Parts: sequence; structure tokens; C-alpha cells
Amino acid sequence: NNLFSFDESVKKPEDEIGNKLDSLLTQFLQYIKSNVSEKNFDMWYKVLLLAFDAHILKAHFPPNVPFVLFYFFNLHSSLKSMIMDYFWSVFIDKNQPAIVRQSGIMYLSSFVNRSKSVGKADLKRIILIIADWCHSYIRNNDSLFS
Repeated sequence: NNLFSFDESVKKPEDEIGNKLDSLLTQFLQYIKSNVSEKNFDMWYKVLLLAFDAHILKAHFPPNVPFVLFYFFNLHSSLKSMIMDYFWSVFIDKNQPAIVRQSGIMYLSSFVNRSKSVGKADLKRIILIIADWCHSYIRNNDSLFS
């Protein structure tokens, strides 16, 4: 005798939406893989980065959408520096609102964590840059904390 009974086979509307979004994301990633080439890379780069900057970066850390950008920049391991530098520049841009700067560093850490193309040397470079920034921030604001 269960106090509450429920049918686990009944799908929730959220499950259907999630499945549709997963399917759409898979198809889009396949489209990118089959259509990005050396000839049109610049166009893809500009479109994806502009869309990311205008819509995704300012959103509350959407769970799957950034992977389109991550996937694109992992197509060629030489591209990883471009996206890492972009996220870093967002973080250190004092003209950006704090929430956008926080998103920049969150996306940087997420990319570094998930990217197969980021090696130990890249990780060390990013950690040193972040550590240098932290030391500089403390030095410049030390009088505020005393």
C-alpha cells in the first residue's frame, strides 16, 4: 500500500520539450560539422560569436546552448585560444555589467573544463592569467580592505 501512487511511464511536458531541444541541438551540431570549412569559417565565427554575445552571454547561464559555441571552437584545436581570449576579454572589460563579466569567467572555466583541445599548457596559461589578475586586483584595491 503506497500512500501516493504514480505512473512512471507517463511523460511530462518538460521531458518532451527537453527531448525536442536535445534533438534540435544534435542536428545543429551535425550541421555545423558538415558545413564549416576553411572558406566559410570567418562567417561562422562572426555569426556565432555575435549571437552568443547578444543573446546567450547575458542570459542566466543556459545549460546547453553554450555547447554550440564550444563545439564550433573544438572543431580545430588551433581555435581554442580565440574563444578563451574572448571570454577573458569579457571578464576584464570594466564597461560590462558585473553579471556579464561573471558570465565571461564562468564560460571560460566551463570551456577549459570540457574542451578536449585544452591541454596542460593552456590550463597553466589560463590559471596564471587569472592569478595575475587576482593579485593585481588586490594590489589596486588593498586600501579599500584596510
